[in-house]
Amino acid sequence: RANLRLGGLRVLTASGVTSGIDGALYLVGALVSDDCADEVARKMCHQWKKGVVVDGTDV
Repeated sequence: RANLRLGGLRVLTASGVTSGIDGALYLVGALVSDDCADEVARKMCHQWKKGVVVDGTDV
């Protein structure tokens, strides 16, 4: 399932603490579900900025 959602993406990078949290939530969303990632973000009191930029393309 994750392979399909990640579209073959094998490396996930982020710079900085907040974008690292966003990247981790993206991974939770891909491996489990977006609802789970939303719940984790809510419990962390973190406003999740969804969306990933790969080579200048938002996916």
